[in-house]
Amino acid sequence: MKKRIFVVLTSVLMSSIIILCLSSTLIYYNFYKIQSENGIKALATLFVNTGFDPEKLDTNLIKGIPYEVRITLIDSEGNVDFDTRKNLKFENHLNREEVKEAFASGAGEATRKSDTLGKDAYYYAIKYKGYVIRFSREFNNISSVFVSVVPYVVVIAFVLIVASTVIASKLSESLIKPVNTLVESLNGLKQNQKASDMPEVEYDELRPIARTIKELSSELWGYISSLKEEKETISLITENMVEGMILLDNYLNILSVNKSAINILNHEFVLDKTKNILQLTRNSEIISAIEAVKSNKSPSSSTIMTTTANGQKHYKVFVNQAKSHNCVCGIIVLIVDVTESIKVEEIRRDFAANVSHELKTPLTTIKGFGEMLSAGIITDRSDISRYGSTICREAERLILLINDIIRLSEIEEAGNAKEKTPVDLLECVEEAKNVLQKVADEKGVSIEIEGESAVIMGNKSYLNELVLNLADNAIKYNNIDGHVWISVKNFNSKVELIVKDDGIGISNEHQERIFERFYRVDKSRSKQTGGTGLGLSIVKHIVNFHNGTISLKSEEGAGTEITVSLPK
Repeated sequence: MKKRIFVVLTSVLMSSIIILCLSSTLIYYNFYKIQSENGIKALATLFVNTGFDPEKLDTNLIKGIPYEVRITLIDSEGNVDFDTRKNLKFENHLNREEVKEAFASGAGEATRKSDTLGKDAYYYAIKYKGYVIRFSREFNNISSVFVSVVPYVVVIAFVLIVASTVIASKLSESLIKPVNTLVESLNGLKQNQKASDMPEVEYDELRPIARTIKELSSELWGYISSLKEEKETISLITENMVEGMILLDNYLNILSVNKSAINILNHEFVLDKTKNILQLTRNSEIISAIEAVKSNKSPSSSTIMTTTANGQKHYKVFVNQAKSHNCVCGIIVLIVDVTESIKVEEIRRDFAANVSHELKTPLTTIKGFGEMLSAGIITDRSDISRYGSTICREAERLILLINDIIRLSEIEEAGNAKEKTPVDLLECVEEAKNVLQKVADEKGVSIEIEGESAVIMGNKSYLNELVLNLADNAIKYNNIDGHVWISVKNFNSKVELIVKDDGIGISNEHQERIFERFYRVDKSRSKQTGGTGLGLSIVKHIVNFHNGTISLKSEEGAGTEITVSLPK
């Protein structure tokens, strides 16, 4: 291998120096030739610009030229009238390439080689006052220049051969370096260090080993990268989960806990070292569920309740074992917020109870009077008319109640499916006044409207119903000769509807529940006025449908003011 290195290195160095010498010689020769040609052209131009008389051309004119230049004066017929080489016999020059070109276009040039002298001659001819003045200069050709360089090439080659011998001997000593590199790569592979950036091995004998190391390293790092990516993905998912998740080992030490679980159980908890579940929470339901799963090896669940700044929260805790290849490796605790579902269930139960109660009263009345009429107990015409009116009134109240329940369900289920169009809220107010004017006049309540046109994107039917319900309540729960003020205010991004009255008002204890279904402040008065207890609940749902807000200001005996803010 040492001999091979020596031969290859010496061959490369010799080839390089030969190529370098040849290319340098060629570059030098081209530069030398161009410089000579440019000098001749400049000299010819200088001669012409001096304005000399061609007929008086002699050798004295060229004595100041620092290098040997041949000057020839040729007349229009090609005869040589003057030449600096007077001892030569001249033939007609009219067919010479440079002369012919000068007579034709004013200037011409040509290069001719001399095989006998081993030199090249450059000719430049320029037309001047009916003559052609030709300037020429001889310079060595490429072969002669190369011959002159050969001694230097030989000396340099000798020096390089000596240098290559020394380098080859040193290089043989460095043969062990690639082997050491491979050994280091193997050691790094055992320590999970990447070896794919290892330098390319020069020797064929070592390349299979290096290739195998790279392949193993690539596979190992691919596996490591996959695990890291999977871990990062799982961490990202768990950290952004709304549900709390805790992973415990078999000793109930916390392996992983996400942000949601910390926020639910203990805001001050930090998992900076091995910590037990008891350091995160001491909630008896959670601990009992974990202990039950640990001992019974069956899933367990429990419901816990916590108190926050926003009120009480209900959570469902699910506990199960974490298994890998039928081997228990830990316990998973999942905490799910079920507050909304519990609230929905409570609302459903209350709604069912309220509906049952509200429907039972009119149905009982209708059934009772109907049975009395059918049994002939009531025979007096005036009594029949009175009880019949009662049945009709209760049936009408029943129909209104059912219609309001259906309307409320329709608004709840509509979501954003209902079409929204530009609606002028002031027009809705004016339409509501027209509808309720007769009712207001009967009670002696005046309705005043103020404000400006305000257009929002909304559902026309829903907005009409919202204004009607608010204005109707303001009239119903007002005093005789009372007042109702309805105003519409137009802002840059929202519209405010304010319905104010000077009626009976609402006490503080009832204000928080006024928008609940079937809630009545004064049940006896509501029955007298024909209220179902769903009007303000419908208003609340219409406001939510339009992504708005509603607020209430009221004082018992001093009236009520309801403000609805709707985005444009």
